[in-house]
Amino acid sequence: MRYTLTLTDKCNKNCAFCYENAIRQNISLSESTLYKQLARIMSTDTNTPKKMSFFGGEPFVELDLMKKTANVLKQYNKYNADNPITLSFITNGILLNSPDVMSFLQECKNDGFNPYIIISYDGVQNKIPNLGSNISKLVSMLGERSVRINYTMSKVNVKDIVTNYKIAESLGVKNIHYRPVHGDFVEDPSLVELYRNNMIELFEYLKTAQSMPYDIFPFIASYKLWDINKVEAYNYIYQQRANVGCNMDFSHLTYSMDDEVYYCHRLQFYQEFIKDVKEANQYMKDHNGTFSYDGCDTCPTLKQCGMCSIINEIYTGDKNIPHPTLCQFQIVVHELTELFFKMFHPTFQEGYVGP
Repeated sequence: MRYTLTLTDKCNKNCAFCYENAIRQNISLSESTLYKQLARIMSTDTNTPKKMSFFGGEPFVELDLMKKTANVLKQYNKYNADNPITLSFITNGILLNSPDVMSFLQECKNDGFNPYIIISYDGVQNKIPNLGSNISKLVSMLGERSVRINYTMSKVNVKDIVTNYKIAESLGVKNIHYRPVHGDFVEDPSLVELYRNNMIELFEYLKTAQSMPYDIFPFIASYKLWDINKVEAYNYIYQQRANVGCNMDFSHLTYSMDDEVYYCHRLQFYQEFIKDVKEANQYMKDHNGTFSYDGCDTCPTLKQCGMCSIINEIYTGDKNIPHPTLCQFQIVVHELTELFFKMFHPTFQEGYVGP
């Protein structure tokens, strides 16, 4: 089971595409609410592995709350060594330049939390190099699979996919997700084809690259592919897609600053975008994170796109009607996935969906 703790909505950046901007209050989770939420999480089935993510805002703004959380969870793990809680951090990366943050992450590793860092990156080319030394240190300290860059594709940076991949590669990062700013792609559907063309250009570059990435597709956990044989790899990638239901795969609960529980981490910030957040949250719970929309039966992605009912409501006004541009994006991701395997695993079986 995965849990997200929203520590704060404070942020040290002001990204134009951020969906939190409309309702940001610059507040943080209280200590009393934090301990109440941790007690709830720790009281659930101790036989089930738990992954906990720190979310914001920029969560490292509240480093003290993180340290208090880690102290509590360290005691939990001491008595649940077979199913310990592991930690991940979703950050814009700026505070990775802080010695206190780096020291805390080293402590998390030493304490067995298996820390996983997700750095949201908007594609401004001078950002990653400025963080480069510490990102490289993170990769060295935590392992190359424990640092991921979420490349947020917008109308200003889709064309820079290859350039920014090379920057990440130079820092030792092999785990990269290319994720769309939905509003930009809805506003300009030509970005879908631009994404396709730049990903194909990236594939061509990878033919001569010294090493391969673990993951380059949004919403598909493919980083295991290079450790297993080809048939298992194909099976793995398609099963990951088939099992996803929604992007959060519904094994994910978010605890907000006002002590609500959401079945999607975005819902806590979507009051400005959808009619009724509580109704949408209940809808996701009732549907168990699995949706089927008009036209899905004939879609080439085989219902494996992970499209979201909440995203539907924002862009079409109806949970059951996906926006055609976003559907096309998911189809292109599907096609690129198959092309990737054809290029790098010549025995790839097109359309293989496992036994």
